[in-house]
Amino acid sequence: MNMDLTQRARQLLHAGMSESAHNLCLASIGQIKSGGRNSKAMAEALSVVAESIAAKEPQRSLAVFEQALALDPHSLSIRTAFASSCISARKPARAITLLEQSVKQHPQSLSLLNLLADAYSAASNTTAPANASSKLQSTLLQILHLEPLATEVMKKLISLKYPVQNIMRLVPADCCGWVEPLLLAHQASLNCNFKDANAKLAILAQKLGREDTDILLEIADCHLNDGNYILAHYLFEKVRQQDPYIIKRMDRYARILQSKGNAMQLNRLATHLISLTEDRPEPWVVMARYSETKGDFERAIQLVDKALTLDKRHGESYLLKGSLMLSLHRPQEAISCFVFAHQLAPSLESYRGLLESYLACRRSTEALAVAKEAAERMPGNARALALIGCAYSHMPDRHVQAKALFTKALKLDPKCTEALFALVSSLVAESNLSAASDLLVRSLIHVNTPVVHTRLGDVYTLMKRYDLAMEHFHVALKMESGCDAAKRGLEAVEKLIEGTNGGAKESHGRGGSDIEADESMEEEG
Repeated sequence: MNMDLTQRARQLLHAGMSESAHNLCLASIGQIKSGGRNSKAMAEALSVVAESIAAKEPQRSLAVFEQALALDPHSLSIRTAFASSCISARKPARAITLLEQSVKQHPQSLSLLNLLADAYSAASNTTAPANASSKLQSTLLQILHLEPLATEVMKKLISLKYPVQNIMRLVPADCCGWVEPLLLAHQASLNCNFKDANAKLAILAQKLGREDTDILLEIADCHLNDGNYILAHYLFEKVRQQDPYIIKRMDRYARILQSKGNAMQLNRLATHLISLTEDRPEPWVVMARYSETKGDFERAIQLVDKALTLDKRHGESYLLKGSLMLSLHRPQEAISCFVFAHQLAPSLESYRGLLESYLACRRSTEALAVAKEAAERMPGNARALALIGCAYSHMPDRHVQAKALFTKALKLDPKCTEALFALVSSLVAESNLSAASDLLVRSLIHVNTPVVHTRLGDVYTLMKRYDLAMEHFHVALKMESGCDAAKRGLEAVEKLIEGTNGGAKESHGRGGSDIEADESMEEEG
């Protein structure tokens, strides 16, 4: 009966009823003590207790696991559950000790090997053990020999700089046609060569005979990482039309919506995603972006932290948290967030975040180094070139070079809004409003978007051309009814016309209707 209670408690635990499992196990432990049952029964019951409290009381859970293991040191189930909790509690060294012995006894167990790889991966970011990275590679290869089509393992090996051609030697011949372009695309993305990654993904779609939602998502993601929000937005929309219940990468789609300043769309997306699941980070990140758009930064941080409790290696959460830290004038914390995001998946956004954080800390030398690295890793990318211009624009006596780089970037890609808005800000600072408005008007041929019309409305407001300002704010709102920046600009102009306000109101912060230089690095959709 006692073991039946423990087994029933485990079933409750697997069903998500941890409190019931905990209480049932306490009853089981009491009966085991009174009945003089063996230590293995007690160990099993304690193990379930430890698992039931792991999420809310991780340190206490580890202590209970130690008690269980002392009673039954050879139990594979206890060692495995204990190791998993150690990884979650950021105690990888203890997990490795537990798992290495188990793997020696069960060298063919994929689940054990995969858990050991997770422990080595967690340890590689700490000081112990020193050889965690080499052991991680060895363990991943061991998994791949057992299952040569484990693509997650292949991608982890590539991130460790393991050659793709060596991996391909283990892949069955009849699968090489689709595995190779998949791996080469992943390798190209890690190297920030997003155009090559997209080319490989196109080959993959051809090999598979279709362009399904997963491939479209990867292509959209590459365009987003490359800074091409317009094409990424189109592809994300296409994915959602094909599969309205998709959750994967929708937090990245939300980043595009936020760049367009559309709070209503963000709110609708967040409501939809949270109705599908509360157990993945994406819905919480979307809700955080909505809160940020409404100016509630503290609430946004709480939501991002919730996302990170669900996935500690969720790159988009770290990108957003870094942005929030910048908004709250905590650039040193922002640097830590962007560094971690960059380690997980380097992108133009992670480079931009690091650049802005270093500039906020007045560390212009490091900011310039980050910008130059981005341009080197993404040759021919106008947005990466604009990062160098941004770094120069914050250095004394380098403003001429900055303008030259922004101009070069805009010639390289007329859709590069970072360079466009930076040049506009420079011209406004020089009081050359006519040149600023002309530049924006010409840019509409290439980027006829609500954000550009809003910027043009801002400039016309400064020029006291209120009729033209209202015209462009209205165009922006017609294109994107939820564009808050255009709404604020229109309200400011109406008050100026009515004579109730002596000067154009400016709204500060990310996503506002304003043309100051610090917003020149914002992207638009």
